[in-house]
Amino acid sequence: MPKTQTIARPSVQRPARAGQMGAIALFLMAYLAILAVMFAPEGYFITEAVPAVAE
Repeated sequence: MPKTQTIARPSVQRPARAGQMGAIALFLMAYLAILAVMFAPEGYFITEAVPAVAE
């Protein structure tokens, strides 16, 4: 009777780890963006819709 070959287990841990790191990175970016908006000086994100025209 012929010997059966062992089947190597595929390594699928790398994409799972990359997915976790991506989720953590996305969370940190959103968290920092919220903090930046909360603690920005008054009027920092407000700009004029139409720039002033020099006459």
